[in-house]
Amino acid sequence: MNDTMNDLQVRTLGQFELSFGDVVISENNRHSSILWDLLAYLVTNRNRQVSHSELIDNLWSDDTSANPLSSLKTALARLRKHLQPISTLTGELIITTRGAYQFNPNIGLSIDVDIFESEQHAGFDETIPVNERIQHLMNATQLYEGDYLPLHKEELWISPLATALKMTFNKINLELFRLLGEQKEYDAMKQAITHALEIDSLEEAYHCQLIELLMMQGNSKEALAHCRYTQDLLYKNLRVQSSPRLTALFNQLFKEHHSLGISNEGIIKNLNSSMKNKGAFYCDYGIFEEIYRLESRRCLRTGNLCQLCIVTLQQSNQIPPLDTLTLTMPWLLDSISQCLRSGDVVTKVSGAQYILLLPMADRQNAERIVERIRENYYKNHRKSLLHIDSYFYDITDKSLHS
Repeated sequence: MNDTMNDLQVRTLGQFELSFGDVVISENNRHSSILWDLLAYLVTNRNRQVSHSELIDNLWSDDTSANPLSSLKTALARLRKHLQPISTLTGELIITTRGAYQFNPNIGLSIDVDIFESEQHAGFDETIPVNERIQHLMNATQLYEGDYLPLHKEELWISPLATALKMTFNKINLELFRLLGEQKEYDAMKQAITHALEIDSLEEAYHCQLIELLMMQGNSKEALAHCRYTQDLLYKNLRVQSSPRLTALFNQLFKEHHSLGISNEGIIKNLNSSMKNKGAFYCDYGIFEEIYRLESRRCLRTGNLCQLCIVTLQQSNQIPPLDTLTLTMPWLLDSISQCLRSGDVVTKVSGAQYILLLPMADRQNAERIVERIRENYYKNHRKSLLHIDSYFYDITDKSLHS
């Protein structure tokens, strides 16, 4: 960050903290979440005046009191008192205008997210030397210490910006890896990948880049081990199977490692290694189709029960915006995974929909399962404004297979 001593330093990436000289006020020591919600909103919208009604709509939407404006004014007074150790040195941090508040534009401000954006723009400037571009990109990645205002990222007013910044961080890393690879700076490349994984350990592209680097350096055994580690990590945390890229890397390394053949026991061991993941089986849609056809044939032959269920996230009976879905669909998948059995199958069929295949379940059982999913989702995400819609289909209905 900028070292200008006369500027108020604000950290928003990975933590929320204000500092001026030796005086530090950090959200890690917060006493009231609503005060920091208010401060976060004003910092995020620091370049404009924010009306009382906008703040009430976004921060006091659940307020059941008769006078939310009074609640807002009370919170502002408490926030100003909380910020007083800094404001006595810099001047009032939050100013009042007619019907609005604003983070004081007359105070010199050095904020990490602005420097991050500036460094990433310079890093993608192809008119400057490659070594300078690499340094700018490295500077940007070092500034990104985590999600934007992480304790607020579930708020709908902040999620689009937090998601966009994370996507920018991803873009910066991939460009940095590419440039370091072209310059054959493999040690620096490995350090950059390691740092990226420290920030986002579930980004598959970083793991694939590390595997490819290990292969390039002749460390095929270590690369294969990391392949297996990545597959287990993604399934355990996201309930997702390997992407085509990771699968291709694994197959290539597996063939090289077992080029002279595998013992019968080795084959069985490799097959059984996929059984250690608990919970529902998550797979790509193409694989789901094949499982569905196989299960449908089996049910028609044996008469066993099986239900198909489509769950859809909606907002006011419409499909939510993409940035909202990017944040909330993993939440829904987590709830689905916690409520299904090991023999159930789930896949993502669209930006707002998952399909569940529920063997040995009738319609009543399926409805109970979906109700548990709803309860789990809303229990963990009480502020969500989304609705979970469901559609059921009995795959054993022979009249629908004609």
